[in-house]
This record gives sequence, structure tokens and C-alpha cells, in this order.
Amino acid sequence: MGELRLIVVWWIVCLLWSSTFLFIKLGLRDIPPFTFAWIRLGIAVAVLAPLGILSRGSRTLSGRDGALIAVTGLLLLGVNYGLLFWGTQFIPSGLVAILQSGTPVLALAFGWLLKSEAVTRIKLLALTLGVAGVTIIFGAEALTSGSRALAGSFAVFGGSMCVALAYVGIKTYGQHVPRTLVAALQSAAGLIPLACLGLTVEGTPQPTLWSTSAWVALLYLSLVASVLAFWL
Repeated sequence: MGELRLIVVWWIVCLLWSSTFLFIKLGLRDIPPFTFAWIRLGIAVAVLAPLGILSRGSRTLSGRDGALIAVTGLLLLGVNYGLLFWGTQFIPSGLVAILQSGTPVLALAFGWLLKSEAVTRIKLLALTLGVAGVTIIFGAEALTSGSRALAGSFAVFGGSMCVALAYVGIKTYGQHVPRTLVAALQSAAGLIPLACLGLTVEGTPQPTLWSTSAWVALLYLSLVASVLAFWL
């Protein structure tokens, strides 16, 4: 029964992850990228923060753990979201998914550097193939698309590097912190600089100008692809 449950959860998470990029592309038709990113994160924080405060480890969190979660949250949900939402404007959602799917390969490399991940022959082969695949993708993008698409590709791939580094950091040094608390604090750490950037660059949000599809995309990404995905 436990194995079946694990398989079901795994498939649900895969579905949520793969659908994320399509909904980002849909919402970007009406909502500016940084505004879209920080409001998505803000809604998620509003749900996750009370859960994090009520979690067992919230009162005993050390300063070192807090700093670790803040830095990884900035990378995972601040820098990554900024790069991802900005870059997705210029490239198809399918390419975004491919570039972000390199995260496990990058995590392997970072884990090896931090000595938290053993590198076997199979993992080394995966790393080599991953690097080769990314090289081919960027080469094809450079030949067939303009400079904006290439810049978008680099931005999205840069976001996946941030995700990999954040995951490895938490896995290596923060395994003992409750997951709900990690998700809540990371979301808050990413939200603050992202909101400052969005308000400075794109101004005050104009929600009355957003279409129904944009609202659907925003709520789906906030509540389903963020809160539900974090919980799973």
C-alpha cells in the first residue's frame, strides 16, 4: 500500500511540475513577468506561513538554519522565479520544461562538489548526457532564433541552476528542519526581493486588466503548483 501511494504521489508531482510551464506561458499574456512571479509567491506565502508557524520546529529554529533557508529560498523562489518568468516570455513552454529538467543533473554536480552525493558511473553518464543535451539545445536556439530567445533560454537554464543549488544545500545541511517550515520560510525569503523588483520595474499590478485565463493561471500556479506541490 505504501509503495502504491508513493507511485501515485510521484505521478501527481510530475503532472504538476510539467503543467507549470504551460500556465506560466498562459498568464504572461496579460501579467508582466516579475509581477506574475511575486504575486504567485505572495498567495502561496499567505497559505504556507500559518502552517509554518504552527509546525513543531518553528520555535527552535537556529540562526544557522534560518540563514540556510533564507539563502536557499532566495535562490529557489526569488532568483529562479525571476529568471524563469522573464525567460519564458521569449521561448516555447516545451523548451522551458526541457531546460528546467536539467535540474537533477546540475544537482548531481553540486552535490558532488559539496561531498553530499556519491558519483557512480551511471550518474556520471547521466551528467555527461545532460551537459551534451543542453549544449545541443543552446546551439540550435542560437542558429534558429533571435537574441531574445537565446537570452530567454540562458535565463531559464540559470534558474534551473539556482534550483539545483538550493535543493542540494537543503539536502546537505537542512534535512532536520520540518518541510512545512522550510517551504514557508523559503517562500517568504524569495517573495520580498521579487516583490521589490516587480514593483520597481513594472509598477503597481493592474488586476482589473487581467483576463480570466490569466487569473486561472495565477491561482493554479499559486495554490496547486506551489502549495499542493510543496505539501506532496
